[in-house]
Amino acid sequence: MSRPPKHPTIAPFHRPGSWEFEGGLREQAVRALELAEQVSSELRKEWDVARARQLAGDKTSGRLVSRERIVERNLFTTAAVVLSAMAAEAFLNFYGVKRMGQEFYEAHYERLAFVPKLTGMIETCCGVRLDDGAEIISVARALSETRNRLAHPKTREGGSKAGSSHVSPARHPLDVARESVANMNQFFQLFAAFDPDSSDIVHSI
Repeated sequence: MSRPPKHPTIAPFHRPGSWEFEGGLREQAVRALELAEQVSSELRKEWDVARARQLAGDKTSGRLVSRERIVERNLFTTAAVVLSAMAAEAFLNFYGVKRMGQEFYEAHYERLAFVPKLTGMIETCCGVRLDDGAEIISVARALSETRNRLAHPKTREGGSKAGSSHVSPARHPLDVARESVANMNQFFQLFAAFDPDSSDIVHSI
């Protein structure tokens, strides 16, 4: 793990000043998951009704569930995953600028990937050097990797060795969204252990 850059003057988190940032991302992630849960519940009911009709011999029931509702559910699950990662990164950006100053932060941290940014900032601002097994690193990595899988979807050849070996079965989108929102909430709790003052801003992110 690379060492952070030369230390700037670290300001306390509670210091006077004004900052502009995109807020509400955490609430949006939670709301997106709520909507995904709602649509999924409706889809299950729709499937149960259509399946019962089929079993009763009704040949006119058509599709078991609405394609449009599946798309709607997937829209909300994708939003929950992406917004969860965005909320955590937005918090780090805000925290870094507030404690290090905008000039130093932009020069040394802004372009780093999420996990290196996290480890560098905790060492620089909180004086704690994390190892790769730290819980907050695992949570941050999960947030980032899950978001990246959606943002950069890959294609594999069907039936090829490369496409069929060691490929885990796809997880249900709702399970992925639930996990991302849970990881987001855990990320904020874990970060507050390094700087308890930071918990004041979490609900504004």
